[in-house]
Amino acid sequence: MSLPSVRLFLVPTLAALGLAHAEDRPAPAPVMNETGQTLVITGTRSPYAVDAAPVRTEVIDAVRIKDKQARTLYEALEGVPGVRVEEQCSACNFSQIRVQGLDAGRTQVLLDSQQLFTGLAAIYGLQQIPASTIERIEITKGSGSALYGGSSLGGTINVITKEPTTSGGHLGLTIGEHGTNTFVGDATAVKGNAAVTANVQKSLADVIDENGDGLTDRVATNSLAGGLRGTFKEIGGGTLKLTTRYIQDDRRGGELDTIDNPFAEGSEHIITNRYEGTVGYDLPVGKSDLVSFDLGYGHQWRSATNDTFVTDYLALIGPGLPPSDELQPYLAEEDQFIAGARYTIVRGSHTMMIGLSGLLNQIDESGKYVDPNLLAAYRSASDKRTFEGGLYAQDEWQVNDAWQVVLGARLDYHDSTEEYRNNLASGPPTLTSGYTNTAVNPRLALKYAMDPKLTLRATAGSGSRVAYGFSEDLHLVSGSPRTYKPNDLDPERSYSASVSADWNDDRFDVGLNLFYNRLMDTIAFGGASAQAQALGYDYEFVNVGDAYTAGIETSVQVEVAKDLQVSLTGVYNRGMYDDSRPDWIAHPSGIDFADDSKHISRLPEWTAGLDAAYTPDAWRFALGAQVTGPMWIDYNADGDPVDPGSRIVKTSAYIIVNAKVSYTWNDLTLSTGARNLFDEVQEDRRPDDTAFIYAPLYGRIIYGALDYAF
Repeated sequence: MSLPSVRLFLVPTLAALGLAHAEDRPAPAPVMNETGQTLVITGTRSPYAVDAAPVRTEVIDAVRIKDKQARTLYEALEGVPGVRVEEQCSACNFSQIRVQGLDAGRTQVLLDSQQLFTGLAAIYGLQQIPASTIERIEITKGSGSALYGGSSLGGTINVITKEPTTSGGHLGLTIGEHGTNTFVGDATAVKGNAAVTANVQKSLADVIDENGDGLTDRVATNSLAGGLRGTFKEIGGGTLKLTTRYIQDDRRGGELDTIDNPFAEGSEHIITNRYEGTVGYDLPVGKSDLVSFDLGYGHQWRSATNDTFVTDYLALIGPGLPPSDELQPYLAEEDQFIAGARYTIVRGSHTMMIGLSGLLNQIDESGKYVDPNLLAAYRSASDKRTFEGGLYAQDEWQVNDAWQVVLGARLDYHDSTEEYRNNLASGPPTLTSGYTNTAVNPRLALKYAMDPKLTLRATAGSGSRVAYGFSEDLHLVSGSPRTYKPNDLDPERSYSASVSADWNDDRFDVGLNLFYNRLMDTIAFGGASAQAQALGYDYEFVNVGDAYTAGIETSVQVEVAKDLQVSLTGVYNRGMYDDSRPDWIAHPSGIDFADDSKHISRLPEWTAGLDAAYTPDAWRFALGAQVTGPMWIDYNADGDPVDPGSRIVKTSAYIIVNAKVSYTWNDLTLSTGARNLFDEVQEDRRPDDTAFIYAPLYGRIIYGALDYAF
């Protein structure tokens, strides 16, 4: 299929938004083009049919999400080739995401194309965003810094939520083993140029102790998420979009005997309150140009009991618990403001875009810790303020029916200030660091439609990232107040490239993607300097050298028969640091881990997947299987990499199978199924290292579900 003109892509989408001129306006089609193909926007910010997008984009649609009976964004992303979601810490089940081997701090997660998925939110956020609100998930791999800024080194995941289009609603109920229950409701009202959707999801889960060791493998959770989304057309000649979301999440884990006492040794109790609001406005200019404005605000509050403090107190200062006024939890509060504007110009074979974006993030944290030298308890706190501004430009040039070129660049400015303080008797009471960085990141994408069925694509780009705010690594060391960021920390830089080929037929689709990502001045955290130690900090951000990830992704989708579709995927990965990591050279264990430490941890050597759906009449049978190959993972005995008992372990492969059967009668759908059907669990447990998790910690969950549309 030859590539239609840019105008044919732009006008139907503008029409769907109510933005095109009346003479150009076809029937509304909010996420489909005139041929029924899904429209995607993440790769270029311009709408394209997925098969015709100049930047390769993968889509997880609502049907696939429903086949998994996914409750959350985390479950919706499970099993996606080149994307790995994982839980860490059996006492809190926090989650993170990796794209092509690059971890969460290097993957940008967007909500409706907006950067509100903050670092603090990301710790549990993948499990807090309800799947019932998701229309589709768009994934572009490789550096997207030319459009979205420094967090897009490894890829960009854009979560597109359901937009109100027609009046109606939906009620859903899922009942599963171990109290794995979900209640869903949404309703949409459309009148004239106004459409509003309200949604709510309540999720519950009981504790699971798979191996009977008295520690949680799955924590108890009680989560409520709700929101409103409205679209109002012909407001000042344009379309106004308003969105609000609220999440309240309560989770309890740790030792079963003390799980109900949030201040007990070995207990964790985490409460999260999060809300956000966004405003978007699209205004057509002339017959084909478009001006867009975006504003957003997100607020996150978290209280987490610090079992590390109680454990250290009993070991170093006890016996007996600390005074009641000392039993104060870890507290964090984060505010993030975003703003953006862009102007899209269509002139002949060119679609040109220029945009501005701004982000202001502030996070305040505090926690209680024990100084092992002074044998004294102290409170440590950090106040962080970050501003990031970006100016970007892009040209999508339709050279002819076969060739398309996308050329873009972004100028980013980063300025952050961090103040650390505590009441420790030794050292100065405060320590302040300031950080400023400017970076220019270009990107080039080429697309060649060799014939109506075969499309070749190539992309290359760079990125630059400054560590700021909160991250998964900081969570593992009980929060930022224990980790210092020095003034001389260098920003990470990245270069990425990919070449892909896609064959699309009526019944047979094949994809091949080769990728390479180069990271320089990789940021991690190590032992604190003497200056930071004097303030009571145990860790410090450091540059640990250069690394790369590379691999091959393959996919085959076949319509085997009229009602039977099968998809096969395979990924081969390789990720290495240039040099051995310092903690593992001349290790106290006497074992030579120098070569093993070059492997990027948690990157499977290979993965393979199968998805099949059979839909005779009113029935639907869905099966999904994901095989994860071996990977290298650090085991830090008692949380210390230089403990003589620490090891670098190569894991075994494992398989996860999900199955579901559903029947639809009029507006009612009944379903039953199982997640992790064959009860696969990680046998190698090392509870003294909360990060030593690479496979499921608990087994099969059988469920039944009811959905009613009205």
